[in-house]
Amino acid sequence: MRRQLSKEGTGFKQLLDESRRHDALQLLGDPRYRIQRISELLGFGDPANFARCFRNWTGQTPSEFRKKLLN
Repeated sequence: MRRQLSKEGTGFKQLLDESRRHDALQLLGDPRYRIQRISELLGFGDPANFARCFRNWTGQTPSEFRKKLLN
C-alpha cells in the first residue's frame, strides 16, 4: 500500500488528514454535534489537538468556522 501511495505522490498521513478535514467540515455544519464529540469521531484524543489541526487546515478554530457557517 505504501508503494502505491508513493506512486500517486501521497502518503497515509496526508490521506488521513484530507479525510479528517472533509469530515470535520461536514460535521461542524450539524449543530447537534458538540466540538468535543466531533474530535472524538475523527479520532483525536484531545479536542485541543483537533482544534490545532483544524486551524492549520482552515486558518480558523472549529468554533469560528461553525459560527460563520451557521450564521
